[in-house]
Amino acid sequence: QNPTKEGKYFIGWYTAEDPSAGTLYKEEMPITEDLTLYACFADEERAQIPLSECSVSEIPLQYYTGKALKPGVTVRWGSEVLKAGKDYKVTYQDNKNQGTAKVVIMAATGKGKKYTGSIERNFSIMYPTSKVSVKAIPAVNFTGEAHTPEPVVTYQRKTLVKNKDYTVGYFNNRNAGTAGVTITGKGAFSGEKTVTFRINGTAISGMKFEKIPDVTYNGKNTRPIVTVRTKDGKT
Repeated sequence: QNPTKEGKYFIGWYTAEDPSAGTLYKEEMPITEDLTLYACFADEERAQIPLSECSVSEIPLQYYTGKALKPGVTVRWGSEVLKAGKDYKVTYQDNKNQGTAKVVIMAATGKGKKYTGSIERNFSIMYPTSKVSVKAIPAVNFTGEAHTPEPVVTYQRKTLVKNKDYTVGYFNNRNAGTAGVTITGKGAFSGEKTVTFRINGTAISGMKFEKIPDVTYNGKNTRPIVTVRTKDGKT
């Protein structure tokens, strides 16, 4: 049963005492940690409801495309979902280039309109790391040590700077086969990109086999240890 308050009506459970600063809780939402909810109320006498008291869905991270980005929003008054065009209209600012963009939600005007005022929400536009170019990494020869070649990373013909625009991680980069480099966006970049390079094995013809010492016959299978060294002397 919903709570009551004299002279007001219940609009829902929010994550903040001010509905406009919080999120409306819905039963299907997963709870993974302690959560405090506040019973929020509105005046019954008001002819119009300020949009500032409505909740707006979180706007996910947007990736730069070179075009104006216009992510959709969901606006709620309590459990009621407002209708775009009928209850409000949306405009965008600074929504083309990398950085912080803004969505402005303005109440629809006209006779009999239920809502009034406006609210603003920011969202981020980042360069997609998945779209960077990485110069092909030449194959290397197996040495027994981990290989960490430095990739050359560019975006729109501009060379990016390691630890400013991206960080680098390696995997499967010790033994012969296919090794990997993970480039993770940083700063104005977000996301990951993985590229590979080859680690060539050492030809057995180029190895040196140390002499196997003689053993005394004992009537059992004998398995002497064979020591093999590469050209650079590594076992």
